[in-house]
Amino acid sequence: MLFRDSPLRSEGELLSIKARQKKVREALQKLNINIREDEEPPVIAIMGSGGGLRAMVGLLGVLAELAKEGILDAITYICGTSGSTWCMSSLYDNENWSSCMQEMERQIADRLLEPTNNWEKTWKKLNQTFSKEMFSLTNFWAYVFIHKVLNEINENTLSSHQASCESGKNPYPVYSAVEEGSLHSHNPGAWFEFTPHVAGFPAYKTYVKTEHLGSKFKDGKLVKNHPEWDLCYLQGMWGSALADSVSVKEFIKG
Repeated sequence: MLFRDSPLRSEGELLSIKARQKKVREALQKLNINIREDEEPPVIAIMGSGGGLRAMVGLLGVLAELAKEGILDAITYICGTSGSTWCMSSLYDNENWSSCMQEMERQIADRLLEPTNNWEKTWKKLNQTFSKEMFSLTNFWAYVFIHKVLNEINENTLSSHQASCESGKNPYPVYSAVEEGSLHSHNPGAWFEFTPHVAGFPAYKTYVKTEHLGSKFKDGKLVKNHPEWDLCYLQGMWGSALADSVSVKEFIKG
């Protein structure tokens, strides 16, 4: 069984994976795992768990150790949800992150340990998004809670990470979130995935270009273009906490 079905992969993803194969092959050879020239190297994926800040720090530590052992370069995909996506999105802002993993680990750890919350910027972002037709509790969750936890408001976009992937320097990232109200339904359509190139429901084979995240579509056609959601907003969405309305209500009740 393939890790990712070919028809569901965008041209950008296929280009990135092809560029990555050379790096993977070289890494495996250094680990004394030889792949014949007429064979494609195996597709190895890292699956990051949910769990908020604990999941973020856990994945960061795992990636740092894999880099030390020379294994990180043999990885083709990194996938995650909730807290592990916070780690992933922080790394891909640096196009060369996998080749300087120890430095990235230190930078992210320092940021988490030294609060530098910019509340003036928080209220500015909330005011900007409040005027938009798609304002929701996710905006508040992202720019207040996620900002406080991660000590930053990341205004970069997911599509800006395309260069970090297409060069083949880094594994290809796949982020996931749970659709609101679907967590307990066991519905395969509950999962929504995001990559630097496209985002959508894999169960329904329905995708849009990532730069159109936040835009309005009707009958499969773009009818109103909006600026792409920034990474801080997506980090709030990927957290998926607000998707579990049952647990949220129980938490509020105490």
